[in-house]
Amino acid sequence: MKVFLTGGSGFIGTHLRLFLETKGIEAIYYDKREPKISSKSKYINGDIRDYDKLLESMAGCSVVFHLAAEWDDFIEDSNLYYDVNVKGTQNVINAAKALNINKVINYSSVSVYGEFEGECEENSTPLKPVNHYGKSKLQAEMLFDEWFKVNNTISIIHIRPSVVFGVNNYGNIYRLINQIASGKYFHISKGISKKSIAYVENLVEATLFLYNNMKKGIEVYNYSDEPHQSSVQISSTIAKSLGKKEPLTLPYWFAYLVALPFDFLIWISKRNFPISTMRVRKYCTQTLNSSKKIIDLGFNPKYTSEEGLNITVKWYLTE
Repeated sequence: MKVFLTGGSGFIGTHLRLFLETKGIEAIYYDKREPKISSKSKYINGDIRDYDKLLESMAGCSVVFHLAAEWDDFIEDSNLYYDVNVKGTQNVINAAKALNINKVINYSSVSVYGEFEGECEENSTPLKPVNHYGKSKLQAEMLFDEWFKVNNTISIIHIRPSVVFGVNNYGNIYRLINQIASGKYFHISKGISKKSIAYVENLVEATLFLYNNMKKGIEVYNYSDEPHQSSVQISSTIAKSLGKKEPLTLPYWFAYLVALPFDFLIWISKRNFPISTMRVRKYCTQTLNSSKKIIDLGFNPKYTSEEGLNITVKWYLTE
């Protein structure tokens, strides 16, 4: 089996190709960014919006792991989401069609559920994305539905991971670790809201597990580590791992007022800041992504959330 990874230089893509190599699986990874961590897998510099380059690069592969996507809190031109996540995905599909590749694992996102505050389940939760990223990822999923209508022999899996963290990631969990380490973090309100998170090593193992269980048709799987942790449990685990005291607690109204000036700075500078009213709201909003479907299929993650957080903190302290 030779696999083709789009977005193979990214955080998840890097972990995935390294994991595939440990299983003796030959991979070609395709990305417009040079890899920060090289490997024995073949790297091709390319953009999924370049169909001809994509078609040429994908030749000889039997399955596609599609991870390439545009995501950023501060993209000024929202059309970029649709150019990359929708039109780029259409190019991936068209190349797969041309090369008779009938197996694709597509990385989608829990953003397709929007702001649903219950436990999101694949076949029952309404899909109501509220931002351009989520809307573009949902449109990308729908392109595979259109393909299946004309070819019911294909095998497609959509993976919708929650917040992914781990070694070499500088996203939400990294920022949380950094804030706790610097003493600038406070619990907000009671912090009892449950949060779905996904340790990257568990996610890539889940990806190969799903590949090995592929059937004809389209299947959708959420992924997050279970049991879900509350905001306080996550931050307390990090604080303990850092050797820090338990963070103090601020009332919601006070934290919101403190964050208001940062909204203005974000708007003026077009830069990301660790504090904003959006982050305060997110902290106090429950976001649950059920993994019951993949667990019932037989997947057993190697690491608990606490173990994943401890490994990530250890990396943070040595980087």
